[in-house]
Order: sequence, then C-alpha cells, then structure tokens
Amino acid sequence: MKHLFTLLMILLSITSSAQKSEIINDSTQNKDELFSKSNLWVVNTWKSANDVIQMKDSEAGVIVIKGLLKTKVKISLGVQLDGNTESTITIKCKNGKVKIEFTNIKFIDKGRLWTFDTEPKWEQKYWKKWVTDVTTEQDNLINSLKSEIIKNDDF
Repeated sequence: MKHLFTLLMILLSITSSAQKSEIINDSTQNKDELFSKSNLWVVNTWKSANDVIQMKDSEAGVIVIKGLLKTKVKISLGVQLDGNTESTITIKCKNGKVKIEFTNIKFIDKGRLWTFDTEPKWEQKYWKKWVTDVTTEQDNLINSLKSEIIKNDDF
C-alpha cells in the first residue's frame, strides 16, 4: 500500500506543476509532531475538514486537501461572480520539515473556467487580479501554517 501511494504521489507531481510551494523548517520537531500540527491547521482552516481532506496518511506524513479558497472574482463596479476558486493542497511532513504545495488552482463559474496556467482571451484584466488575489491567499495560508507549526504548545 505504501509503495502504491508513493508511486501515485510521484505521478501526480510529474503531471501537475505546483503553482506555489514552500518548505517550513523546524528542526526541533519530529514527523509525527509536524503531521499532528498540520492536521490541526487543516481542521482550523476549513469549516469541515472531513469534506476537504482527500487523503491522510500519518505513516507517510502526507495530507492532501481539495477545497475551496476564499478568493472570489470581482468584475466591473465590484460585481462579484458566483463561481468558486478550487485548489489541491498537499502537505508533506518529515522530521524537521513541512512542505506545503498548491496545485490545480482554478476558478469555475457558469461557462467560465480559469486556471493559473491559461490566461483567458477576453477577461485578462479580471484574471490577473484573480491570480494576484489567489497568490495573496496562498501566502496567508502558508503564514498561518507556519504559525501553527512553530507555536509552543506548553499550557
């Protein structure tokens, strides 16, 4: 099972390039401590962790999340589109390190599909603002995970 999981993760990393990733270093904590804190971060970040966690493997130290980001698209005069921004977030824990990686980011609305990799032909101005807003949200999520990781749990 572990080999199958490893093969799946390698294939996924080859077929989808990360739009953003960062490594958080904390050499004082082992993989299990970092995995536990990362899992707690997921629970505190999304309303229903059970709905967004696609896979959780404590032995491998991996959590895969597929969920909605808060970023919305605003067009002329501040009108907000109804669609949602989706992302796959992979967290990998090792002794002393946590890697968070954002992939498969897309905005889906009625008849509209935007990705980070493909600028739409007619809506470049709104797409660029969306990319900027998503990047800001990614930075905020990374910073909140860092805070959770380095937090001192002494009562």
